[in-house]
This record gives sequence, structure tokens and C-alpha cells, in this order.
Amino acid sequence: MSYLEVIAKALKGRSINQASKDWGMQQVTLHRYVKGGRIPDALTAKIIAHEAGISGSEMLDLMAEEEQKRRAKTDKMSTSFNWLLRVANVGWMRVPATA
Repeated sequence: MSYLEVIAKALKGRSINQASKDWGMQQVTLHRYVKGGRIPDALTAKIIAHEAGISGSEMLDLMAEEEQKRRAKTDKMSTSFNWLLRVANVGWMRVPATA
């Protein structure tokens, strides 16, 4: 089961609005968890794990896997972005200055 699947299971068919009220959190925050934009803090992860019927340990493992995926994606983007900057800087240095 993936991190996003656990969150979907924890919702138990409720809307994000209703679940956020039940769990005592802002709707926008839960929406970010559901859409994969954010990873919950420890207390929220415990609530989600309880609602999904999994252990806190399983939830922690899933959150760690999700964080690892995100870091790999960010590292990949950073490498590409840095390459683009280098290419742009080389091109910029070749442009004659006009005064």
C-alpha cells in the first residue's frame, strides 16, 4: 500500500471537508496531503494511520518512502536546472555588450 492509498483509506469515503473537521485540521492542509503536495506531521500521521487501520510504524515507513521519492525527484530537477543555468551562462557570455 502506498502513502496516498493509506490517506484515501483513512478518509473512509468522507469528503476532505468532513474528514478535516473530524480530525481537527484545516481543510486546505488535508487537501495537500490527499493530493500528495505535503507529508503530514507526526500527530496527523498517527491520526491517519489509526483511521486507515495500520500501525504507526507502517505509516512512518510509508512516509519515509514518499519523502525519498520526492527527494529523488527534486534532485533530478535540480541537476537539470543547474545544467540549464550553465548553458544559459555560456550563451550569455558570448553576447556582445552594447552601450
